Amino acid sequence: LFNLTVDTAEERLNAANLNLGTLTEEPSDEVQAGRVIRSDPSAGSPVAEGSGVNLIVSSGPADNGGGEGGGGEGGGTGD
Repeated sequence: LFNLTVDTAEERLNAANLNLGTLTEEPSDEVQAGRVIRSDPSAGSPVAEGSGVNLIVSSGPADNGGGEGGGGEGGGTGD
């Protein structure tokens, strides 16, 4: 299910007689927003037919929150 859209992942789960469980968003620098990072239980784990599979979905790159604040006003020296 890795890197699939939620809709496609749900279709694959349904085809395997599994249900979509909880969706949780998590930042990822590697996986595009809206795509599956991982599942719980993880791929290859035995699950009973009809079980729910939780998906952890990318919310996009992490906001590091730090930095210099982006220049804008008052940054010139007037030279």
